[in-house]
Amino acid sequence: MLGAVPSDLFPYWDVPRFAECLVDGEETIPEGAAAINANARAKALVRAAEGKIAEAVRYKAQYTLQELRDLVYNVQSGGVNGVIMGDSLMSLIADVVWCMTIGRKRYSAESPQGRDPACKNSQDYLDRLQKGERIFVLQGVAIRDENGSLTGEYYGTQIPDAGVLEGGRLHSNIDLAQRFWGNANRTGLPYPYGYGTDEDGVPVG
Repeated sequence: MLGAVPSDLFPYWDVPRFAECLVDGEETIPEGAAAINANARAKALVRAAEGKIAEAVRYKAQYTLQELRDLVYNVQSGGVNGVIMGDSLMSLIADVVWCMTIGRKRYSAESPQGRDPACKNSQDYLDRLQKGERIFVLQGVAIRDENGSLTGEYYGTQIPDAGVLEGGRLHSNIDLAQRFWGNANRTGLPYPYGYGTDEDGVPVG
C-alpha cells in the first residue's frame, strides 16, 4: 500500500528473531533479505501495518496516501542530497509489524514478549494520527505523481495561494484578482480607492 518491503525495516528489528517468528512448526526459517522479502507472512504483516497507518491518517485526512508513499520512497532512495525525512514513518511501520508478528505467537500478557514496548509505542503514534496530529515531516521530500514518477518538485517549496477566489479557484496574487466590481487592491477596496490597476491593467495609485 505504501511501498515498504520487510528489508526496509531491518534497522529497527532483531532480524533473526523476526524471521523465527514468521515460521510455524517445522518450517524453514528464512535467512537473508531476499528470503524474508519473499516470505508470504512477512509481506502480509507489512501490508497490514501499512493499512493500520493509512486507516489512522484517513480519520482526520491530515496526510494523503501519496504523501506517505513519498516518505517511504524518501528512505528507500537515500533521501534528497543525503537528507532522509521518512525515518519516523518507517519506524512506526516497523513497530506495528513487530507487534503483529509477536501477536502471531499469542504470548501471554505477562510474558516479556507480551510486554514488548513496540506495541505501546506504535499504538500511541496511531492514536496521535487519529486525533489529527501531523507527526511526519514532509518539507524537502521529493514529490511523485500517481504513477510513481518523480515530478521534480519537493514538499514545502510550492507557493501557497493567497486565498482570493477568482473564477472558483484560489488566486495567488490578490493585487490582480478580478472581483465583480473590478480589480482588487492592497487596501481591499475597488479601484480607484486604493492601489491597484485600471481597466487596462496599468498600475495606479
